[in-house]
Amino acid sequence: MPYKLIDPNADVDYPFDWRPFLDDGGSPSDTIDTSEWIITPQTESPQQPDMHGAYNIGGITAIFVRGCIEGQTYRLTNRIVTTQGRTDDRSITLLCRNR
Repeated sequence: MPYKLIDPNADVDYPFDWRPFLDDGGSPSDTIDTSEWIITPQTESPQQPDMHGAYNIGGITAIFVRGCIEGQTYRLTNRIVTTQGRTDDRSITLLCRNR
């Protein structure tokens, strides 16, 4: 699974490009209907990072994450449902380290 480093003081967005998935459905008119974000600590964590500012523009979804704990690892997942009823997830691992 891909991973990204995030600084404990960072407030940055993490995008997913869904355009190849949307184009693979056989219809160029398939678009994202709903986009849900889930963040899960992979280790014992005293607090959950804050997710805010989600957006979906032209098949690219993203969300801002802040407030991670130094030394913790999190799994960030984006679940979409398309207008044609397809559902899929994309995830990355966030490693919280001072940079």
